[in-house]
Amino acid sequence: MCGIVGFTGANSEPGLIKAMNSIQKHRGPDDEGYFFCTRNNTHLSMVRLSILDEAGGHQPMFAINQRYCIVFNGEIFNYKELRTLIEGKGYKLKSSHSDTEVLPYLYHIYGISMLNMLNGMFAFVILDREKGEIFFARDHSGIKPFYYSLSKARFSFASEIKSLKLLPWIDSNINYDAVSDYFSFQSIPSPKTIYENIQSLPSASYGIYRINNHNFEIKKYWAPSFERNENLNKDDYPEFIRGELLAAVNRWSLSDVPIACSLSGGLDSAAIVACMSKFGNKKIKTYTLGFEGAQAIDERPLARLVSRNFGTEHIEIVIESSNLLRSIDKMFFHLDQPYAGGLPSWFVYEAMAKDVKVAMSGVGGDELFGNYGKWLWYQNQKNKLRAMYDFLRRGGSARSLVKNLEASLYKPMIFNDIEKFKYLFQGLNQEYSSVSDMDKSWPKSLKEMDQITSVDFSRQLPDEFLYMTDRFSMAHSLEIRTPMLDQKFVKNMLAIPSSNRTDRLDFKYLLRKSLEKWLPNEVINAPKKGFVLPMDLWLKSSLKNDLLFFSSASFLTRQNIFKADIRKSLINPYLDGNTNNVEQIWTWWLFQKWWNNNENLDNQSL
Repeated sequence: MCGIVGFTGANSEPGLIKAMNSIQKHRGPDDEGYFFCTRNNTHLSMVRLSILDEAGGHQPMFAINQRYCIVFNGEIFNYKELRTLIEGKGYKLKSSHSDTEVLPYLYHIYGISMLNMLNGMFAFVILDREKGEIFFARDHSGIKPFYYSLSKARFSFASEIKSLKLLPWIDSNINYDAVSDYFSFQSIPSPKTIYENIQSLPSASYGIYRINNHNFEIKKYWAPSFERNENLNKDDYPEFIRGELLAAVNRWSLSDVPIACSLSGGLDSAAIVACMSKFGNKKIKTYTLGFEGAQAIDERPLARLVSRNFGTEHIEIVIESSNLLRSIDKMFFHLDQPYAGGLPSWFVYEAMAKDVKVAMSGVGGDELFGNYGKWLWYQNQKNKLRAMYDFLRRGGSARSLVKNLEASLYKPMIFNDIEKFKYLFQGLNQEYSSVSDMDKSWPKSLKEMDQITSVDFSRQLPDEFLYMTDRFSMAHSLEIRTPMLDQKFVKNMLAIPSSNRTDRLDFKYLLRKSLEKWLPNEVINAPKKGFVLPMDLWLKSSLKNDLLFFSSASFLTRQNIFKADIRKSLINPYLDGNTNNVEQIWTWWLFQKWWNNNENLDNQSL
């Protein structure tokens, strides 16, 4: 696991590429490497967290008589089969078991089609020194990040936005459409970032930059397929799922260092622990987060049950919820952008990193099995009408509902487009609609359940859950693996008809049925829990002064984003108890907190 950076064009500041590496050193504290290609005037660099081929995996790495140079972030879990394939073509690999080395050889032999031969998590850049081209790609699910900028005839890239912000030819102008999206979804969907001149490569996408003529293209290479497996019937599904999950976890257990597992007490993480135990792994370390005074949502008892069942070495991290507020500044430094999704995982990864470099997670199970029931609104006419009514009741646009029905109902927005311009923004692009933007890529040819799965894989999964997972884990130099996003496993699960994968009364019923032989009944039948932050208490007590400061005339004038009367229209009614829009206020406070931190960091670097 690594952090990668680079740019084209002469470097007028010799220390610039090292500064880009240094600011993301947390991604790879074990090694670093640099290469400047004089022929193409291109800088490539990386920092490395050594997981595979600890001794021989140094990067940048060269291949085919040094024609290709690669920097790579991630792991390729089927690399052994790929090495055999490459060697069968007559090529001799230099390393003993490096997954990085297979990539330039595959590109040389198969071109862009090599991407769908890969099973793993990855973001990489391959410089073809002979053609003067830069080929870059991101994995199918968007587990690993890739940011880039095209500015002043230069192509620049990095694993984290903060590295790109160090480059003097990239300005930090805010992308106001991205701000609008944040207030809809609590995160920013690719390819946008919070900055106009920095983009996020979408999941399952690749790009080519031609250095001499600055020609540039980005294309998708994969989308979820729902082609039915005709060789299976309903009675076969549970055994099929168990076998495929075992195989996926086995593939993703590839490592030269010990692997632990995050154990929430929920079905997905418990299934991963069960699979790991089947392979006779050495004592597995499992980690669970608990909060003082939150018994109703505390999953520690279930996690202990799973741990005892499989004989793991179990560690509990217990904190007070107020610890989260004290860590917000650190979180935002590593997030780089405003984000209002789940935050408690920070403490799990912080504790894990003290013991291991690699850990498993159950991320992806929800998207494959049930999609949180979002499809219910689409399949049931009564539910659809109720969702449409709620959308309009909150001020949603009837015009938007007519033009973009599916996207409008995808999930309740924190602020809909009308609310944003009524309460929040001054002088911004009122023609822009987050709903309309989502509708452009809505897969209308699919069935309702499959539509939601496809959209989750292209938006919420990479831009919210995996975004947070990567930043929070790598902040602590920890590699998180998500075997439920194994490419073969995803393909095989989506080959099960959606009407069988989920059920309106129990979204994960098929996964539960599949795991009955492995897990205790208490875990199989436990309702899904989630930690609910005491936002209302915080906002009206310890954060009240923040709300008043961030809505002051001086702050708003300097910021030049929000309406001058936002305190009167939005903040005071909430503080006075006249409105109950706590999630909206929390989302706004987090944005202001991020903006204030970001402004202070920018001023320090001037």
